[in-house]
Amino acid sequence: MEIRTLPTVVFLSNIYENYKREQDELKQRKLCFLYRQAYNNFYEQFLIQHTLRCKFEIDLPPFLYAERDARAKAIEVVLQVAKNNKIDQCYSARIKELRKIGF
Repeated sequence: MEIRTLPTVVFLSNIYENYKREQDELKQRKLCFLYRQAYNNFYEQFLIQHTLRCKFEIDLPPFLYAERDARAKAIEVVLQVAKNNKIDQCYSARIKELRKIGF
């Protein structure tokens, strides 16, 4: 008597791996979206701050400082969201906010 369970195990394993890969890709897209949203928000704030600071000095353009600071703050926020495992919650909340304002 021959028992052939290996193809079933391989089939189920492949289904699980595909599902896991799709979930990882979805999580990555959500994190990228949250990063872009955070960056845009922080960039505007830091641009105003650095424009006022650099107004009377000879310095690098304020947008360079704003980009640097916005990137660092956005990464910090997204890492905190991922650490707290609130990716889906933050993503859904941001989508709702964007829909409210018509995006």
